Amino acid sequence: MRHSSGPGRYRFAQDAYEPYDLDSSHMAQTTRCTVEAGVPEAERKAWIEYLKGLQRPSDGLLIDEAMERHIICKGERPTEQEIYVVRRWTSRNGLSTIIELGGTPRYPLQHQECFNTPEDVARHLASLPWSNPWGAGSTAGAIIWFHRINQLLGDAKAGEIIEAAVKWLVERQDPATGAWSDGSAVPDHVLINGIFKVWIQAIPNSRLPVQYPEKVIDLCIRGMRESPALANGAPDACSVFDVALVLDTALRFTDHRRQEAADLAAAALPRLEPLLAPDGAFSYSPGQSLRSHGGLHLGPCKNQSDMPGTAITCNAIALLCNLAGMRKDLGWAPATETRMGL
Repeated sequence: MRHSSGPGRYRFAQDAYEPYDLDSSHMAQTTRCTVEAGVPEAERKAWIEYLKGLQRPSDGLLIDEAMERHIICKGERPTEQEIYVVRRWTSRNGLSTIIELGGTPRYPLQHQECFNTPEDVARHLASLPWSNPWGAGSTAGAIIWFHRINQLLGDAKAGEIIEAAVKWLVERQDPATGAWSDGSAVPDHVLINGIFKVWIQAIPNSRLPVQYPEKVIDLCIRGMRESPALANGAPDACSVFDVALVLDTALRFTDHRRQEAADLAAAALPRLEPLLAPDGAFSYSPGQSLRSHGGLHLGPCKNQSDMPGTAITCNAIALLCNLAGMRKDLGWAPATETRMGL
């Protein structure tokens, strides 16, 4: 799904509404990291420049106007907040791609989730809807990532903000499950999604410790055996990726129930087979490309692969094979190493 107009341009699917888009560029790089496909030097530099060219000086966000024509909204046109939510999410992905390729963003981030004092970030984290750990955890991890970018660009106060965010998360992680929530009845797979969202962003960009790894493993194993999103029914590529990464992370700090995790990982691999599309890549759901991705509807929902489905499923396969002891047979690298440095 590479587009001929230049390096870094990838389309959402064969049948897509735009010839290429910012988020699919990130998904392509994620897939290449997983399958350990290197990027030639000239292509790497041009890819970085393409993405840097989308960054806006006023707030550091990446703006893809063509992609934004497809924001899913409640009214006739998206509100400013609906636009911001998509920009924050796709900018996080695009900026991470710049850095993974060896580049540096041009401008610091100065949007509504960049803070001036440790007290400000702590108040914001406390205000997040922790009854939905998936969403709140995603925001919490992104806040650390945004300030890490600013720290790389010389922002002297960014380190204090990161430390305050880490302190808040450390103090509020549940010792009984290793998850973050408000204590309400949250399904296991959503608790696991929340841990994933925090860990994949915060661990490589801060000093967040991996606390309670045995409890996290217990949660993941229970979820893989009992949660509808993980144990039976149509495979949910994102939830499988999330639980595999959380398990692989926790097992780097303990041997607790390692063989059980390996057996469950091996058993989970065949469940991803229905995601294989006729064109040889993967769709997010069995038999159909993704309808909504991060607030965007980038192509018709039909029997075709899509960039998010391919990236997420390849990541899930790499992690499951690593957990199951089949990494050498596959030859792919798990995201715990390529993205988290563990």
